[in-house]
Amino acid sequence: EAHWTECAPIRHVFTHFDLRMQVFAVRHRLVQSLEGYHHLALDELDAAAIPSLMQKIIASAFDSLKSA
Repeated sequence: EAHWTECAPIRHVFTHFDLRMQVFAVRHRLVQSLEGYHHLALDELDAAAIPSLMQKIIASAFDSLKSA
């Protein structure tokens, strides 16, 4: 059971198209490591090489969860 928060929509322009994405975020106490995936702690995000689209998604989620 979780409470999803609707975040600010994302707009990202690629060379040949304009992407618009609706983002939702959730707080969850239990984080389960999944084989084949790489997990980062929140304090590691600033030093990670993350594509600009993902940076926008993360920022939208953080902003929404801070104000919720």
